[in-house]
Amino acid sequence: MADSYTTRGGMIKPEPGQSLNTWGQKLNDYNFDIVDKGLYGFQAIAVTTDFSLTRTNGDSTSTQINKGIHLTGTPTADFAVTALSYEHILLYRNSSGKSATIKVSAGTGVTLADGQTAFLAYNSTLGDITNVSPNHLPGNAVIDGSLTVGGQISGVTAATLGTQAVNKTQMDNAIALAGGTGAATGTLRITSTDTTAKFLNSAISVDGIFISKSVTSPSGNEGLLISGTGKFLNSGTDTTAGYLSQKLSASITSSYAALAASFSTQSAGGNESQRLTITYDGGQAIMASDLLLPF
Repeated sequence: MADSYTTRGGMIKPEPGQSLNTWGQKLNDYNFDIVDKGLYGFQAIAVTTDFSLTRTNGDSTSTQINKGIHLTGTPTADFAVTALSYEHILLYRNSSGKSATIKVSAGTGVTLADGQTAFLAYNSTLGDITNVSPNHLPGNAVIDGSLTVGGQISGVTAATLGTQAVNKTQMDNAIALAGGTGAATGTLRITSTDTTAKFLNSAISVDGIFISKSVTSPSGNEGLLISGTGKFLNSGTDTTAGYLSQKLSASITSSYAALAASFSTQSAGGNESQRLTITYDGGQAIMASDLLLPF
């Protein structure tokens, strides 16, 4: 019988009893060189556009018999690499600056973005180029660049250090402690472990109901200044509720005489008591003492 070749790598199988004085060349050129390339070859291919891998029986220059392929070059667009439908597994690294789709002629294959590396395989059961990169690591993994995850990250142990990722349970608890679902009504948290209601350490205002809050320390028992329709203004353009900075006068009318009431403050913005003076029509005072009204 004539010489034959192996199915996957295309190595020669010499006919028994033949190849007199030529078997050495066949062994060296058609077998050892192919085995060497298949075990250790990592061939760089400068890409310009779509191209196909090669595999010829007994030819060690075939590109598909490498252990790995490094896609380089400067293509102007994304490109396709068509592999022959021989059973194989190859390591691909794409450094072309564009996305590479590795497939068989009738398939859709796998797309590797620039900078990605993967083990890609084909056999008749898979039916197309398939990503068979390892997805189980027995120990710690170190990632020097960005990590992109297409699915969910499962089995995350609760973090104990500031540089560790938190799991969903920890995140839900943090949201609840910050005042989200599960927080007690009227409780303001300062830290994630705080269980005591506190006052704000900065001003808070709510549009529509005119609520303002000003404090000097986060744990003080300062009150809220609340005003609704008819709130006091310090100027014609003032929209913030506050104490008066100048005298407020009002007229009081009865069936007997007109009374005038005036309120004057000691200083603007303070929690001062207000001085009330009432005079009778004609300027005659009917109340000699002052009333102190805490506002």
